[in-house]
Amino acid sequence: TERVGRGERKPTLRLWTFTDASVILGRFQSVQNEVNVDIARENGVGIVRRITGGGAMLALPDGAISYSIYVPDDFVRGMSFAESYEMFDSWVIGAIGELGVNAWYQGLNDITSDLGKLGGAAQARKHGAVLHHTMIAYGMNSALLGQVLRVGKEKLSDKGIRSAEKRVGPLQQQIQLDREDVIN
Repeated sequence: TERVGRGERKPTLRLWTFTDASVILGRFQSVQNEVNVDIARENGVGIVRRITGGGAMLALPDGAISYSIYVPDDFVRGMSFAESYEMFDSWVIGAIGELGVNAWYQGLNDITSDLGKLGGAAQARKHGAVLHHTMIAYGMNSALLGQVLRVGKEKLSDKGIRSAEKRVGPLQQQIQLDREDVIN
């Protein structure tokens, strides 16, 4: 992000994966409020904090498709945060649609589908640049998700559901493609 902001690096799209099971927390989230720490430890799930905001997600090796976009801040000049989130993720929503999944942008930072939330995005704007990253759920261990994450009643009730597991609709449940084929 710093190098893009200084003009030392061109705008960049980076695809990446997790090597260990982890709960990824947003910059402003409380570990105590978001994670059942003892259950996470018992299951070998680490806890990581990112430099951007956004919500907690459970990331499993090969269970997510994650990307980061780094651009100079003039790329989003004149856009609201909501407009920039939608713009940054519009290409992946289109690509998911080409694979046969009805996906759309929702709220400030969610990508959702007919079967539930597919992913979430977060941003940091600093050093003259924007870092926008998104994690798309490819596969999910719903039981582990429900045990490790503490999802507040308010968050569930405003979605009209009773558990975090029902809120997520990973790609693997919606299309019959290997993760690498989806990435390609």
